[in-house]
Amino acid sequence: MLKGKNYFSLTHAAHKTSAYRRLPYGWRTTPQNIPSDLYMFQQFLRQPGLTLYSSAQPTALHFPASLRQHINPSERETELARWSKNLRNYKGRELLLLMIADWLYRQNLNQNSSMLDQKAKHSRRIIKYEQSRDLWKARSEHLADRLENIANSKTWRYKNELSRLSGYSRLMEATKKKKR
Repeated sequence: MLKGKNYFSLTHAAHKTSAYRRLPYGWRTTPQNIPSDLYMFQQFLRQPGLTLYSSAQPTALHFPASLRQHINPSERETELARWSKNLRNYKGRELLLLMIADWLYRQNLNQNSSMLDQKAKHSRRIIKYEQSRDLWKARSEHLADRLENIANSKTWRYKNELSRLSGYSRLMEATKKKKR
């Protein structure tokens, strides 16, 4: 958070009054490029001797409007009233915790499934690479064998001996010019 990344909103955080009073500035106008909650958190995090505590217990629910554009205001009010009523009793809060645990479990499954898919794709790429490498190696060995056979052939040996004779290259050039 000190580097500028905000992980949660003020709704999902709390502090003691005594910790707030130890801050050098308290609440103040923030620079335009920093969200006010992040600016406040950064002030807390810079305090020496700060003790932090986190909890796995939900302290707030967020119902983003961006995910509810298809719902009219009356339906949103009904949704919020239903959640409010359910969370007033122990069974409702337990149900919420079970829903969260189920969601986290499914997220973990999806993440593991995605990682397994990526591993399988990577393994297929490695197999293709190894097959291609083996094919090129076999081709290279085949060409090396052919080249060795050519170099060891009588024709090649005679050509090399002829090329050492004086005048052979001029004769070859003249032959090429006649063919053109």
